[in-house]
Formats: sequence, structure tokens, C-alpha cells
Amino acid sequence: SFLLLLRVVVYGVELYRLKKSVSGCLDSEWVLEIRFIDVVFDDASDMPIKFLQGCFNNRAEATRRWKITKQWREDERMDHILEESPQPHFEWIKKHYPHRWIGRTRDGAVIYVEKTGECKPKLLAERLSVPQLVNYYLFLTEYTWTVLNPELEGPRSKCLSVF
Repeated sequence: SFLLLLRVVVYGVELYRLKKSVSGCLDSEWVLEIRFIDVVFDDASDMPIKFLQGCFNNRAEATRRWKITKQWREDERMDHILEESPQPHFEWIKKHYPHRWIGRTRDGAVIYVEKTGECKPKLLAERLSVPQLVNYYLFLTEYTWTVLNPELEGPRSKCLSVF
């Protein structure tokens, strides 16, 4: 005896399952288990599917987090931060906080490296305030995911820290 399982998944969201118990013959009775998930995004129609997946398909929590993210992006002017280039302290930051994109993985994801052990925070602090450093980092991150690796559903990213 074994169980056949048919799953219908749309954009990473399981819409329903169809189970069938099979005990040696093909004419066994079908057992149907349906779990519908509302696929309409309501007022969060632009919400990336990764928000829903990250909240284990909890639409209310995903919508709540997406609204917070959208508000933060608006408050920080993230959709316009790339227009603010060139970054006025770019060379100073690069010199005292070594970081760069070193290439791409076999499947095309961006490889970015920060040499945190070579960072010189005292020298950075001579010319820059914390908000200026944060603005630079936001600029860098937005450039990475908007220009170098734009994917509709967000980055396929992994983080590896080596100390």
C-alpha cells in the first residue's frame, strides 16, 4: 500500500493537494484533501511572493510586513537613491572599508565580498557620520539588487561569513 500525492503549486504557493491511497489496485477510491489559499493580494497586489513564502503562507503577516517595507522604502527614498549618485565619499569608503563584487556564480547570482578584517572604522569616522555610512550601504545594496541582479521575486542570495 502506498500514497499518491498531487500538489498544485502556483508561484510557490500550494493551492491544493490530491491524495490517493493505493493498495495494489488502480481502481482504489480517491481521497481528496483540498486546502485553498486566497491568491488575491488585496491591497498588497505588488507584494513579492517571497514575502508570502517567508511568512509560511500567512497572508495577513506577509501583507503587514510588505506594508512596513514599502513605507520604509518610501521614507528612505530607496526608489530614488540611485539617482543621487555619484556618492560623495565613494573613494574614501572603498579605501577604508574594502568591498567589491568579484563575479557571479554558475547560475548567475552576484558574488559580493566585504573584507571586514581590513576595515578602518576610525579613519571612516574622521570624515563620515553614521547616517552617511548607512546611506552609502543602502545605495550599494540597491545598486546590487536593482542593476546587477534584478529579479522580480528578489535575490537568490546566500550569506557566508568567514572570520
